[in-house]
Amino acid sequence: GELSSIALNIRWFLINSGHGDSSALHVAQLAFALLFAVTRVLIYGLGLVHLAMHQHELLSTSGALSAVPTPLVLLELGLLVGGYCLNLMWMGKIVRMATRRREPRRKD
Repeated sequence: GELSSIALNIRWFLINSGHGDSSALHVAQLAFALLFAVTRVLIYGLGLVHLAMHQHELLSTSGALSAVPTPLVLLELGLLVGGYCLNLMWMGKIVRMATRRREPRRKD
């Protein structure tokens, strides 16, 4: 899930080293958005679907997790869903940032 952080760190470095208008920054931003969408939205979402399809095994009293109290399993599942909702919120912000119109810079 943190694969997109590499591109985000490259973006930060480019901006803070005076390369905020470079084509490298554009590539880093595109890579960040794509990696974020694939890893934190698509793959994470598929993982949640997989968990939902196997919820009976997670909550079974005779399965591999039988030693884990059900409230703790439910808490973990709730936190996973909450993390996914947070990723969706961030994805929305990334899309809005990427699609907003920028005013041309004035050269004085």
